[in-house]
Amino acid sequence: MSSARIALLVICAVLAGCGGSSQTNLLPTSSSTPLPPPAPPAPPTVSNAGRVFTLDNAASGNSVVVYSRSAVGTLTRVDSVPTGGLGLGHGLENQGALTISASQGVLLAVNPGNNDVSAFRVPTTGLVLASRMASAGSQPISVTEFNGLVYVLNAGSPNSVSGFHVDSAGNLAAIPGSTRALSANSVSPAQLEFSPDGKALVVAERTTGLIDMLAVGADGTLSAAVTVASAGTQPFGFAFRNDGVLVVSEAGAGTASSYNVDSSGRLQVISSAVPTNQTTACWVAISRDGNFAFVANTASASISTMSMAPHGDLTLLHSIAATTGGGPLDLAVSSDNRFLTVVTTTGEIDVFSIDQISGALSKVQSLTGLPTGSSGMIDP
Repeated sequence: MSSARIALLVICAVLAGCGGSSQTNLLPTSSSTPLPPPAPPAPPTVSNAGRVFTLDNAASGNSVVVYSRSAVGTLTRVDSVPTGGLGLGHGLENQGALTISASQGVLLAVNPGNNDVSAFRVPTTGLVLASRMASAGSQPISVTEFNGLVYVLNAGSPNSVSGFHVDSAGNLAAIPGSTRALSANSVSPAQLEFSPDGKALVVAERTTGLIDMLAVGADGTLSAAVTVASAGTQPFGFAFRNDGVLVVSEAGAGTASSYNVDSSGRLQVISSAVPTNQTTACWVAISRDGNFAFVANTASASISTMSMAPHGDLTLLHSIAATTGGGPLDLAVSSDNRFLTVVTTTGEIDVFSIDQISGALSKVQSLTGLPTGSSGMIDP
């Protein structure tokens, strides 16, 4: 092995938080004065840009689990911060259990076990629980934010969405009259998210096969939903590209579709039900440059890569771009667009590097130790 290769491996091990014992070979082997013991490692100091967050969803006490990311993509667990609420201890069949506000510097997390939402301040290091507030429904599973406006999706019957304001100190305040029912009491909703311009809130309804678009008013309340039938069966997770193109994963037949939002606020299909050739396409993330959509196929334990054309057309590039150590759930692309991080049904986190030209994925790391019911993945 070349000396350059050995040096690279040592650097990678240090960045991943794994100290190497090979350094003892550099110390003198004979000395009349004993060498002092090595100093204990300093506690990790992690910047916002180098942190990854997930939710352990524990029924005994919900917590946000925090990881630091090294320059080569590997993660090191650095903290577990209680939300003050409760999880459910099993899968939520959702996308978006956590979100982070760039404008307010606040992280938001759902507590489905006791029907509330937690807000954290996000300083340079650590997380500080700032407030909690009832979700105005039961079993909140997904949360989204735009410039201090927050909406939560309640999956308990009757299904609903409810709105809040959050300030930069992390204080939540309910918006009177903001609660809106979905199309029926029980539609198995999976996610809600604001459009990139904040003018619309989108909700996917699995059992009805509908996608709801709710216009956002100046006071933060919502109009009645404008619905469209999903191009594929059982719309589940979704993600917006920065230009407003919407990509929706469809669990029923293992497909994904893309849409534009027209001037009337309705969705118009661009690509209809493009197969991944895998089973249960449930979650989706879009690369930061907008060139690729990554679809998590839970039953197949695989990730598919689709290319995104400038107008939003989807083309399958890799049916199996990567395999995961359990059914893949929520996933996120790093801020530098180099890594895809996935939480799985077995409590594993898998990290993949992204080929910027082909969209291919290469395994960087697998971490274990999370509860199997863990949910949500954000990489700000």
